[in-house]
Amino acid sequence: MVDSRFGARRIEAIDCELYTDSSKLSGALRSPHRRFSDMMNSLDQDFVTIWDTVVTRFNEGSGIPTTLARMLIRKSTLVLAASQETRVGREVSPEQRSLHVPKEVLKVVIEAGPYAVEGTIHMGSGVDLLQHVHETHRAFMPVTDGTVVHRRLANVRFSTPFLLVNRRSIEVIYDSAAVGHRAPEEEEYLGTKGAAAHVNAGYTAQVLTACDVFKRADAAQLQELCDDLCAAGTISEIKYGSQADIFLDGDYGETMYVVAEGILAVSVRDTVPGKERHLGYIKTRGVVGEMAALGNGIRNATVRTVAPTALLALHEDAAKRLMAAFPSAASALFQLIVERENNPRFGAAGTTGGVARP
Repeated sequence: MVDSRFGARRIEAIDCELYTDSSKLSGALRSPHRRFSDMMNSLDQDFVTIWDTVVTRFNEGSGIPTTLARMLIRKSTLVLAASQETRVGREVSPEQRSLHVPKEVLKVVIEAGPYAVEGTIHMGSGVDLLQHVHETHRAFMPVTDGTVVHRRLANVRFSTPFLLVNRRSIEVIYDSAAVGHRAPEEEEYLGTKGAAAHVNAGYTAQVLTACDVFKRADAAQLQELCDDLCAAGTISEIKYGSQADIFLDGDYGETMYVVAEGILAVSVRDTVPGKERHLGYIKTRGVVGEMAALGNGIRNATVRTVAPTALLALHEDAAKRLMAAFPSAASALFQLIVERENNPRFGAAGTTGGVARP
């Protein structure tokens, strides 16, 4: 399905139920994102559009639902979002197929708005519960094998294999089981990639200043802008182990990355089906996924880690603000794109050299 409102992007549709404090909205969520969690966590839209919507208001005695052809609702008003896909594997995206980041499984009870949610959360190895709840890059937190009850209305209850909870609505989380059980690799279907964590503005400015693209930016002005971007949650740090896929050739993405530490390997699809052609490496201070900064989110290369790697993730909104504030950075990024177009191979010594438009 292709919708002209999203240009030439393929539009995915997932049946879902969205819950506010006092109502349930059932319908089809449409988005260029492949996963339900990415649809809800995309930072480029404050509203979601639900098609063929059935609205059930809990506080109406009649309980008669209202049917609408289309409805827009602000994400911040939503408390819960449940996919109606019975196969949880729907959450597997191309960028997760080869990513086996160890996960700690924790059974919890969550009080969010008028709802009590009992289920399982999956945290990155070494990430504690407070860090997981405070993740700023993704507003909706995944919960699996969830059971939900409305704390004031006994007739509002349901179970679902996959649920998203609005972090801003969470009031209390109870640890209902021992910590430490590790999830099997085949259950790596959650919407988070690696172990995302909030970063402070000082660290962000330090990493960006060391990057060739931003090295001519005014340090004080860069620090001030980083304060705003980090507070808005459009910049975060993501850590990966070795041999983890950052993204795959053909994926859709909205994030540009700066390598804070580590090394990435870059490849493209070969003419032989199922094979890849290695292009080179991107080391510390290098940039990858730069086309996302210009709004062209289709990845034209596969990027994976060679060693444990920390990436500074700049969402499209953050990248565009940085480019607008620092013309020297925009010029350097444009030059990088031209180099990668004209020279699609580079050596292991290169930190920002030519890659075919990742």
